[in-house]
Amino acid sequence: MNSGIYILSLPIQSGKTTLLQDWVKAQTVSVAGFLSPDINGRRHLLNISTNELRCFQLADDADGVKIGRFVFDSAVFEWGKEILQRSLQATNDWIMIDEVGRLEINENSGWEPI
Repeated sequence: MNSGIYILSLPIQSGKTTLLQDWVKAQTVSVAGFLSPDINGRRHLLNISTNELRCFQLADDADGVKIGRFVFDSAVFEWGKEILQRSLQATNDWIMIDEVGRLEINENSGWEPI
């Protein structure tokens, strides 16, 4: 593939993260960044380079970053930004961000400005 930005867009809960996980496992080139798998009904953040996993989604009534009806841990957002920053500074063939949404597009927040 040529260099550039690729966007995978499919309906909600259609298996995008699973598709990306399978793609990462099949690669012979370096892939960094993170995936956001749903485990036991909660969104997590998975560092592709280290396989470290952190719970990202909080209980609905918790203090955190609210996106629609969901609440996310601001400390895990910061960790995700660190993953992206390290990925950009290293030599990788691919950098994956699963996922980009309202915060980044409408509010210049979330994974922004990384």
